[in-house]
Amino acid sequence: MTVTTERRNADDVRRALAPWLAGKLPGQKVEGLQVAAPEGHGFSNDTLILDAIVDGAPMSLVCQAAPTGPGLFPDYPIARMANLQRDLRDHSDVPVANVRWLEEDPAVLGARFYVMDKVEGDVPDESPVPYPAAGWVHEATDPQRRTMWTSLLDAMAKLARLDVREHFPYLTETRWGMSLDADAAPERVRQWREFTLWASEGGTLPPTLMRAWDILDATTPRRPERLSINWGDAKLGNVMYRDFRVVALFDWELCGVGPAEEDLMNQIALDQVFATLFDRPSNWGFLSRVETEHRYAELIGRELVGTVWWYAFALAKMAAEMHRMQLQASKLTGQEAAVESGSMQIVLSPLNEALAAL
Repeated sequence: MTVTTERRNADDVRRALAPWLAGKLPGQKVEGLQVAAPEGHGFSNDTLILDAIVDGAPMSLVCQAAPTGPGLFPDYPIARMANLQRDLRDHSDVPVANVRWLEEDPAVLGARFYVMDKVEGDVPDESPVPYPAAGWVHEATDPQRRTMWTSLLDAMAKLARLDVREHFPYLTETRWGMSLDADAAPERVRQWREFTLWASEGGTLPPTLMRAWDILDATTPRRPERLSINWGDAKLGNVMYRDFRVVALFDWELCGVGPAEEDLMNQIALDQVFATLFDRPSNWGFLSRVETEHRYAELIGRELVGTVWWYAFALAKMAAEMHRMQLQASKLTGQEAAVESGSMQIVLSPLNEALAAL
């Protein structure tokens, strides 16, 4: 996978943020600001690491900025992302980074952004070589990887157990939200079919994916007893670990409302694609799909509903994102965009298998 949006120049960001940061810390001496972009993560918004000396002491921050042009998704609700992290910080035990400042004036970096405290830890690589093939996860022991997996399930269950009505009712009105009495599965198909049309920009629609939306729409499972906060991008690559335990969940641009099954199967589906692609051993330490579902049901306090369907949906959603990535990448390289080729083929085969199981 490759970066699909133009990235900000680190020197330009440093020159823009040096006076901005000083203004946010009145009466304190800010010097030596350094800006860097982490490697191996992120295909949509800009994530920038900021290191400065403030009153003689080091300060490490992370800037999350919307792209300055067309991106992977139709919009980047930076203000909502920042406010959600603050609300999770203040009203839950879901592990998230502490948001310090939200900047809604696009003049500073060309788009809205927010700045949070840097959480120390490690993130599983997705690019250029995903974690099953190389890196610290690949080199870990089976017990360490099991700890990673179960710790993430614990963190996701904390999110799923929250009452949307209490502190997060605004999530029902987001692009990826829905009313709390909605039938989530057909609503998700509608949302992501619309995304596929938008992502194609009037060009050729991916035939296998469009067929998948039709099949999914005709086979929706029954509605679970309650809907939850939906992270929307649940995967190991969006998790910060320290000593193989989760210390922060991040990347909330797809957050809305949905069933707990959706996030769980998204995590499982992407990991399974990586496992198959890189021929990962079956005894790698992560729980099996059956074990994962059983443990998660215990954590959220109810039986899981329609996991076979939500697994297929996760693969279709992944294919839709890859379709958009291919189009964006073709613009950056000046090459004609191919339909259902390249990296998209990695997902289409397991997607067809999953659809056949419905």
